[in-house]
Amino acid sequence: MRSGLHRNISLLSVAFVVTHVLTTTLDPYASISITSAIVPFSSHYRPFWLSLGTIAFDMLLALVLTSMIRTRLSYRTWRAVHWLAYASWPIALWHGLGTGTDSKVSWLLLLDAACVLVIAAAALWRLQLLPPGRARAIGRAATAAIMAATVIFAVIGPLQSGWARRAGTPSSLLGSAHASASQVTHARATTTPGGSA
Repeated sequence: MRSGLHRNISLLSVAFVVTHVLTTTLDPYASISITSAIVPFSSHYRPFWLSLGTIAFDMLLALVLTSMIRTRLSYRTWRAVHWLAYASWPIALWHGLGTGTDSKVSWLLLLDAACVLVIAAAALWRLQLLPPGRARAIGRAATAAIMAATVIFAVIGPLQSGWARRAGTPSSLLGSAHASASQVTHARATTTPGGSA
């Protein structure tokens, strides 16, 4: 039952990630190609932060492919590749924080915080299953360091004004976003009581 649950949750996660990648490449706003979704550092839109998502996606593909050919691999090789799951999650989280145009939205920040806490709790629980020693201590330290680094990054990065420019958003998109925001502000001013309309 446990292995079935693990497999089904994993397949659901893969389906969500594939849907995210496909809808992102179909969205004309940033013109992200399917190549950029697979090959890191090949996009003009927020290249570093988008590439973190690409790297996390490639790790996920490696997990899926090695699971499909598990019987042809040694257990040690398969297990080594599956350690990528632990690395792919924080990389994907930083991708979302760095690339997302809605990183400052309060409900999304709460969702990110809840996810970080749940994953940290799951990682610490998993580490408890290891025998006491160096591996457990390193795992705990890594979990704490990733949590702290994520909070610091969010505070000094995406939550600061001007992040879109610093993240690598092309100037043409920055101009259109500014123009759209100005139009919305003008429309609100002219339709509210005391406005000119």
